[in-house]
Amino acid sequence: MYLQYRAFSVPKLETKDEENEDSMAPASQSGAESLADFRCSVSDGASTADFSRDWSHLLTNSFATDQNGAWLDNDLLLAELANLAKQWKQTTDGYFEGRERQFWEVEKPGHAALAGLILNHSDPEQRTFVVITYGDSCFFQIRNEQVIMRAPETAYDKFASNPHLLCTDQDQNRNVPKRIVRVPGTWEPGDVFYLMTDAVSATVYWCLENNIAEFATLDTIKTQSSFAAYIDHMRATKRADDEPFMKNDDCTMIRISVHLEPVAVEPSTEQQGSSADVQSINAAKPASEGNVMTAATAKLTPIGAGDVQPSSSSDDSSTSQSGGGADTSANRDQTSEEKKPEKVQTTQ
Repeated sequence: MYLQYRAFSVPKLETKDEENEDSMAPASQSGAESLADFRCSVSDGASTADFSRDWSHLLTNSFATDQNGAWLDNDLLLAELANLAKQWKQTTDGYFEGRERQFWEVEKPGHAALAGLILNHSDPEQRTFVVITYGDSCFFQIRNEQVIMRAPETAYDKFASNPHLLCTDQDQNRNVPKRIVRVPGTWEPGDVFYLMTDAVSATVYWCLENNIAEFATLDTIKTQSSFAAYIDHMRATKRADDEPFMKNDDCTMIRISVHLEPVAVEPSTEQQGSSADVQSINAAKPASEGNVMTAATAKLTPIGAGDVQPSSSSDDSSTSQSGGGADTSANRDQTSEEKKPEKVQTTQ
């Protein structure tokens, strides 16, 4: 099995890259030609909590490097979260070392949502994967331009609620085994998977409910700057009810496609890719490169044998924060400004 992925993230408007509380972790290859499985994840740190950026990074890194099945077993996961919380506490203690906290710097636990994907290839006849979500970061599987699986199963109006989040306070994690969503699935060559944090996820759910094929638009995004242009446009454009198509929040997306044979990765330069991308998304104005957190990546990775077994699905009692939707009407104004080329890494 071969896969190709691209990962994008942009921060809120008028914030610095280092203030982006989302994180993402495409799987580490460690220089190997064949892997037991492929792991990737996105996480959205809660803006109302302390050091949530650090917490979301710890979560995605843990998921991407997990070799013990911690995220597939409730007891192991609770132990892993406790260990990560200790690491997070060391970070926060280090920040305040040598000075007193100000009166407004009351210590609060970190919170974050997560969506992760494990693609397995233990048997050529059993093309399996496991998706794991907690909170309002979401997963979608696309086949023949149709959504055939999504997790968690929710609705656009649910993004107006406060989601259950993974926390650095272990007392608040006691219900994780009941609330975590683990769903096994199967893939076919040509399938595409998406992992998204809540602002982009809400956009997609709104579009699904309004019969708008937003994945046709997302599929054209090949560069970081075209993703930023798409997000800028969705934030600036309003629906008929005068609500923005996308709320102003950190936005992160990973796109993965699976194939039986190696697939050539198109050069993802701005000159070749972004002009078409921006026309496709009808972006009114591209984002400045200064607002880009991470360069786009596209990797081609062979996947070898593995034996990860999915846990049984748990009841989904998570809810979500408020978000917006997206408009993919062909009548939107189109622009195709030239931008500097971006490098895309390709690995086989």
